[in-house]
Amino acid sequence: KTQVEKEFVMPEMRIFQETPPLDCSKECVFPELVGCDIAVNEISIHLVSTPTWVKVLEADLKENNISTVGDLASLQPADLRSIKGLKPVKDVTVKTALRNLTTRLKREGKFGIWKSKSKTPVLEITTQEEEEKIKEALFNGPSPSPTMSSPPRIEDAQPETTNTTSDIAASDTDV
Repeated sequence: KTQVEKEFVMPEMRIFQETPPLDCSKECVFPELVGCDIAVNEISIHLVSTPTWVKVLEADLKENNISTVGDLASLQPADLRSIKGLKPVKDVTVKTALRNLTTRLKREGKFGIWKSKSKTPVLEITTQEEEEKIKEALFNGPSPSPTMSSPPRIEDAQPETTNTTSDIAASDTDV
């Protein structure tokens, strides 16, 4: 083969990987691990291309206040693209590392344990009758004044004096 023939053959032999489409969704990267309190440093080696990038990644994660796997999982794909040190394609790399962590946690029986540590709101269940009693007590009670810290007691109440038209007329003549 001549030199010219080699040049034409070489480009055909190259294999290129297509870049995956850019993820512009507003959802978090990995909802299953949101709230997970495992330190992100435990998976940082899986997020970089070479071990020398771990320091860069950990510094940028610290700068962005990402200290747990749950913090990382709750980010949007666009937020991941600004983190230095992540192996390209960043959102695919993070999803893969988090998927592998999820698999390992499920295998070890530790998946979802962090959810029990978070405080869940208390849901108070009342019957319709109890709700009606509460409403009645609220609406039928005295309306507090802005300066009053507690409702007045009945024993402390003074009888109200009412002004009649003759009282008002008498006070006008005094002036």
